[in-house]
Amino acid sequence: MLKLILTLILLFVAGFFLAREQWNVSLSGFGYEATFSVVFLLFIVLLLTYLMYLAAKPFGWINQYKSHCRQTKACRRETLLTDALRLTLDRDEAGAKNLLKRARLTFPPKSDPLLLIEACFQPTPEIFEELYQNKNTRLAGLVGLSEHFIQENNGIRALNLIEKDPTFLKTIPWLQKRYFDLLICQNEWPKAQQALDKLNQSHLLSKEEYVRLKALILMQRGQLKEAFALMPEHPAIALSYARQKPEDARDILSTSFKKAPCFETYAAYNDLIKSEAPAKRVKLIEKLTARHKGNKVALLALAQTAYEAHLFGMAKEHMDIYLKSWPLTKQAALLMAKIERDGWNHREKALEWEEKSFKAEEKDAWFCAACGHETTAFETSCPMCHKFGALCHRA
Repeated sequence: MLKLILTLILLFVAGFFLAREQWNVSLSGFGYEATFSVVFLLFIVLLLTYLMYLAAKPFGWINQYKSHCRQTKACRRETLLTDALRLTLDRDEAGAKNLLKRARLTFPPKSDPLLLIEACFQPTPEIFEELYQNKNTRLAGLVGLSEHFIQENNGIRALNLIEKDPTFLKTIPWLQKRYFDLLICQNEWPKAQQALDKLNQSHLLSKEEYVRLKALILMQRGQLKEAFALMPEHPAIALSYARQKPEDARDILSTSFKKAPCFETYAAYNDLIKSEAPAKRVKLIEKLTARHKGNKVALLALAQTAYEAHLFGMAKEHMDIYLKSWPLTKQAALLMAKIERDGWNHREKALEWEEKSFKAEEKDAWFCAACGHETTAFETSCPMCHKFGALCHRA
C-alpha cells in the first residue's frame, strides 16, 4: 500500500510538469484514431498494473499451501523417525521397524533407520550429532542432543539447538511443549510467555490450563496486576499482589476469597482488620463469607473471628455446623479445644478435642496435580517432579 501511495504521488508530480508541456499521444488503427494526454496514459498503465497485481494476489495461497504440505510431510516423516528412536530406547525393535516402514524407508546396510537403532543402543553425542547433520534424521538427532545437554544441566545449549529449527518448532506439538519447559527451567519468562501463546494458538492447552500458566508467568515477571486480573482466585497471586498494593489490600483479598474461599486469604484479610472493633470485625468477615454459606473454609473463618472477638457462643454454633457437614481436621479440633477452654473453662472437653486433633487427618495446603506430592507452601514448580504450574490449592 505504501508503494502504491508513493507511486501515485510520483505520477501526480510527473503529470503536473508534463501537463504544462501539453504533450499528447495519438493511437490509430482499424480506421480509428484516439488522442490521449501523457498523464492520462500513465494513469491507465498504472491502473492496469495494479489490477493485474490484485488479480494474481488471491492465487498466492496455492504456493503457500504447497509449501505447507511439503513441510508437514517432512515433519511427519521426521516425527515417525523420532518415535522409532523412542521405541528402540525401550528395546522395541519390531515397533521401531514398523514405524520406519510407515515413513517409507528401506533397510539397506548403513541406512538411516539402522543408524537410528544404533544410536539408541549406543546413545553418544557423536552419533546424535551425525543424526542431526543428516536431513532424514535431523529431528532424531535434535532430540538426542537436547536430552544430552539437559542431562549435563546445560539447558541454554538445548534451547539454542531447538531454536535453530523453527519449522520443527512450529509443527511438532511435543517439541513445542519441551521448548516451553526448557524456557521455564532457564527462567526465560518473556520467551516462555510467547511460547505459551503459541501453544494456545495450536490448541495444545485447555483454556483453564492456559490461563493458569499465563497468570503464573506474569507473576514471575512481576506483573501482579495483570496476573490477578487473569486469575484472582489464586491465593498466592492474591497475597503477593496485596503485599505490593497495601492501600488496596482489603479489596484484593476480598475479591480473591469471594472467587475461591481460602483460609490463607482469610488470615491475611483478618490481619488487616485487627484494629477494628470486635463487633465490626465479625460483620466484615460475615460479609466476606456471605457468598459461601456452608463452605468449610467460610465456617472456619467465621468461628475463628468469633472466637477472637470472645463471642464463644457464636463460634461454637459455626463449629457445630462445620462438624455436621465436614470431616474433622486438626485445625478444626484445635479451634474447638480453644473454644471449650477459653469460653466455658471446660478443660476435660478441651483435652478430648486436643486428643482428637492428633488422630485427625491433616493434609497440606498444596498438592501437585502431576505427581501428587503435597507441600505446605506454594511454589511455581512442584518440588518433587518440577512440573511448572502443577501445584493446586486444596479447597
